[in-house]
Amino acid sequence: MSAFPLHAATVFLGAFLLFLVQPIMGKFILPWFGGGSSVWTACMLFFQLALLAGYGYAHGLAGRFSPRRQATIHACLLLAGLCFLPIIPDAAWKPSPDNAQVGRILLLLAATIGVPFLALAATAPLMQVWFSMTHPGRSPYRLYALSNAGSVAALLLYPFAVEPLLTRQTQSWLWSGGMCLFAAVCAGCALRLPRPAAPVPGRAPDEAGPVPDGGDNGGGFGAWLGLSACGSVMLLATTSEISQDVAVTPYLWVLPLGIYLITFILCFDHPRWYSRRLHGPAFLAGLLTICLALFWRNSVGLYFKTALYAATLFFGCMVCHGELVRLKPRLERLTAYYLTISLGGAAGGLFVALVAPAVFNDYHEYPLSVLACAGIVGWRALSRSGKDTARLPNPARLGMAAAIVACAGILIYDAWMSRRNAVFAERNFYGAIAIHDIAAKGDIEAARYLQHDNIIHGFQVTAPEKRREPTGYYGASSGGGVMLGSFRTDRPRRVGIVGIGVGTLATYGRKGDVFRLYEIDPAVVDAATRQFTFIEDSRAEIRIVQGDARLMLENEEPQDFDVLVLDAFTSDAVPVHLLTIEAFETYRRHLSPGGVLAFHLSSQHLDLTKVVRSAAEHLDLRHLRMFEPPPRDKWWLYASEWMLVSTDAVLLDQLARSHPSTRRGGSSRTIRVWTDDFASLLSVLN
Repeated sequence: MSAFPLHAATVFLGAFLLFLVQPIMGKFILPWFGGGSSVWTACMLFFQLALLAGYGYAHGLAGRFSPRRQATIHACLLLAGLCFLPIIPDAAWKPSPDNAQVGRILLLLAATIGVPFLALAATAPLMQVWFSMTHPGRSPYRLYALSNAGSVAALLLYPFAVEPLLTRQTQSWLWSGGMCLFAAVCAGCALRLPRPAAPVPGRAPDEAGPVPDGGDNGGGFGAWLGLSACGSVMLLATTSEISQDVAVTPYLWVLPLGIYLITFILCFDHPRWYSRRLHGPAFLAGLLTICLALFWRNSVGLYFKTALYAATLFFGCMVCHGELVRLKPRLERLTAYYLTISLGGAAGGLFVALVAPAVFNDYHEYPLSVLACAGIVGWRALSRSGKDTARLPNPARLGMAAAIVACAGILIYDAWMSRRNAVFAERNFYGAIAIHDIAAKGDIEAARYLQHDNIIHGFQVTAPEKRREPTGYYGASSGGGVMLGSFRTDRPRRVGIVGIGVGTLATYGRKGDVFRLYEIDPAVVDAATRQFTFIEDSRAEIRIVQGDARLMLENEEPQDFDVLVLDAFTSDAVPVHLLTIEAFETYRRHLSPGGVLAFHLSSQHLDLTKVVRSAAEHLDLRHLRMFEPPPRDKWWLYASEWMLVSTDAVLLDQLARSHPSTRRGGSSRTIRVWTDDFASLLSVLN
């Protein structure tokens, strides 16, 4: 194999493994940390910090050591990385409620894949340096585009071939085999390095000339850092927005990350792919459409919304990375350039994962990131630098400036309106919550409601005579109301509830009953117990367990529940790990003989009845769907969708006869059973 194909193969394979390991590890640890979008944000923070460490290592290696010494040191790092194979995280890393979640995720990933990841992260800049040594005078920048192509290939392969076909254990072993192959081809590149007498980058006379491939050459540390940080924040903020609206799954993480990397490929491949006159206005058009869609957010379709986020991310990252390429330096500053890019990515990850949850009480990083990108568009488009802008007409510049001002105004107004009447607001690792009061109007009484991210998670009529009235999805004719209102009323009952909301189901508690409530978010527990009175007014004995319900149930003795309510799915951001066959087996262990699992599955975009049905049939359990339309005379009740699962076929038959709105099993289409190793979101999209 000649030198260039060998370097290209090494760069491609290194990037492929680097980005394949990310969804693999996310798939392993997502169920351990609550299944929220913040888990992926914390994972991305680790990957960005590790990438920064890899680029820093490559920068130091290339700047301080001779070629042969570089090869020796890197060989030692690769051998150390092979000692960590296979990459299977130890179950001892599962968290307790008292753990700092982000810190524990970072430590877990460092202990499992830290050294192999560091070796892979150094590949792109280090191989470009080594290529420059063996090919003096040739630009290595296209190897960076090839690196991003390997990354995109991994991200596309994972959801369509790896995740649906292979278990997590198999994925880990195959990845480990790929790491061994990478070490071999990397050694081949090291053997081609010149002897110490040969010139090294930064000292060759022919490298003092113009910038390779053209460019403005006006860049410096601040511009590199700001542009890369803006793209990173926009990537993570867009991922959070999509996850909140759909589901937290590696499949959806791939979409924005793939778009982000494609923009790197295009921009670093050749200057012709980026045009200020095209991509700047296109980004502003997408941003303006998102702003206008905020006024009709409840009627905007899932596919249109996802496509809009994706298109805006693409054009925004094209702006950030296109301008970044235009400011690329001469070859003597190559590793410093890539080190600064990775530093900007890590800074963006730190902002989204750590700073934003501590500073904001809502998800303000998305509007901030897109407005920052709009500012970059304005900065470059309204200036005279660059051949594109020199020909941009003044009316077009005024139009772009007006669009930026309009978007800023709309986003600021929307952020203000979302918290204008909030009596309580808080954000943490698990999301952002706010409590609002609504005044009486016409036939509608005064009420208080809890909003978690974009979803209302329960409300209570505040009039003293009605504050015990079940509201929302939990009326007496709903699946939950039927089970808790009329099931086993001849004796005290033990009831488990996963997901507190505002505590509405506690109103069905009778004297002698024990209601055990599981809630992962301490802010929701605080809101339900201090800002609402359903739990306080309940006649049952209430016991609250704070932590991920599945982890808590796995570690508890059998609770002998008469009814176990699973109410964590009303948001469209579905915790998939609560619907796998392993989760069902845990639930069944905690049921009394003839006990019932009651799944609340009301969802705008997902038909989760198919998931419950397939799991129930796999375990030879009976199932019943209960749909309750909204009553016309009770404004405080919603339409609701429930699935009841039990070994008691007689009970479900009786319920089916007495409630005409029920149907056996919900959707008739059979889907593959979800497991911790497999869960296909595409199979349940409406």
